[in-house]
Amino acid sequence: MNVESVFIRKLTSTYVATMITSMLLSILYIGNDINNDSSYQLGSAFLGWALIYSLYVGAVISVYGNLVSVGIEFLHKKGMIQSTWLYVLLHGAFGFVYGLVYQTLTFS
Repeated sequence: MNVESVFIRKLTSTYVATMITSMLLSILYIGNDINNDSSYQLGSAFLGWALIYSLYVGAVISVYGNLVSVGIEFLHKKGMIQSTWLYVLLHGAFGFVYGLVYQTLTFS
């Protein structure tokens, strides 16, 4: 596996994870405003909050998520992690760290 394919794969997964997370968080945020009279502006609010969230979420995933993922893949290639379930469990555990640090389920 060459560096270019790993880079493209990480870039694609970063983009997809950022967009999904940003959209879900913006839906949760504007979901509280649906009962108000501002239902006409929900599309604009969704796009605006998705952009704001994608800036922060994208930065965290780009730096922390990719470093952790590359480190776990390195250990997997060296044979230190041989089980697929352990590989997936480590990704989930390191992803859950933000939820523990900030003590909120939304971040995990």
